[in-house]
Amino acid sequence: MGGEGSMLSAIKSLKNNKRNKNSKLDKLNQLSHSKSKLVFDKKATPQELEELRKNLKAENQKILKKRIILFCAFMILLLVVLFLFNKYYSYFIKTFQ
Repeated sequence: MGGEGSMLSAIKSLKNNKRNKNSKLDKLNQLSHSKSKLVFDKKATPQELEELRKNLKAENQKILKKRIILFCAFMILLLVVLFLFNKYYSYFIKTFQ
């Protein structure tokens, strides 16, 4: 029968491509049980934190405004296209028949 050689090579390829699942789990366990702790040397003052909050709020408001403007522009464009299609629908039907 034809195709036996290709099937045999596919089976060999699958066997060779198997990954060692235990090693991945062992690595995960080693990372989760490590005794090292996260240490931050720098401390932020309350004024710095407040300034950071204000900057983040201003940046998020700018992003929100951009998204709202883009959404409104897209909706206006969609409405114009739908209006023009509705207005010239009979013309489109006649030309494509």
